[in-house]
Amino acid sequence: NILSDPQQEFTDLNILYIDEAFKGARLTPEDKKLLRSAKKKLNAERRLRPRPHLDDKVITAWNAMMIAAFARASSVFDEPVFFDGAVRSVSYLKSTSYDKNSGELFRQHRADQYHTARGHSSQSPAEKAGTQAALADYAWLIYSLLEIDEADKRAAQDDKARNDNDEQWDEQWLEWALALQAKQDELFLDKHSGAYFESTDDDANLLFRSKNIYDDALPSANAIALANLRRLAQLSPAADKKRFEAQADKLVGSFANVVNQNPSAASTLLFVELH
Repeated sequence: NILSDPQQEFTDLNILYIDEAFKGARLTPEDKKLLRSAKKKLNAERRLRPRPHLDDKVITAWNAMMIAAFARASSVFDEPVFFDGAVRSVSYLKSTSYDKNSGELFRQHRADQYHTARGHSSQSPAEKAGTQAALADYAWLIYSLLEIDEADKRAAQDDKARNDNDEQWDEQWLEWALALQAKQDELFLDKHSGAYFESTDDDANLLFRSKNIYDDALPSANAIALANLRRLAQLSPAADKKRFEAQADKLVGSFANVVNQNPSAASTLLFVELH
């Protein structure tokens, strides 16, 4: 902040800036010409400086949160444009951060980053991806797919225009969510306790695998996984319904003592169970 300069970064320096009072003033053609010339010179000097680091990675979990919000907004505001945005975004993740051959997700990707994960070297369909996904990536993407599925079905029930492809899309979102749920169970589920580990068993960067139900800046991945299990139970036939319900109950039971000791730290789990 040039005017307040709390860190005194600009002390004894001449800094060109446009005063707020000047912004509303009427400029003569000559003034405008001088201002354009000054901006051009400043921009030329700026280009000589090293550019700040550009964080251009696309994180699966974070984008899945956005996708879920778009899908929910499409129903709340009755705005198909939000649903279209959710579909485009999740389709993009499927093409960049999902390997159909292995059924696995990737945590992040960049345009210039290729992957070879868990012994799979195929570059299709996720040709350019990053590190292996964590539990949060699976849980949030499943959550977003269920939001899309619900929004699409709700729109159909409201007698919105739907063609044959739209009806097939309903099945596509739920089918992919079920496939990701199965892969999540394979990679992260602690069958003894019923809770999910935060990472896979072959992550060389970790000394041990942790299981967590506490929320921090974001809801706990285990709590989101619980929400997914509850919703999948509602959407599944009787046999699968019982399986998902039993799995959800076991997950809750594994954290019962922790939640009883500090319930406010596990508010997402409590919300899911009491909602």
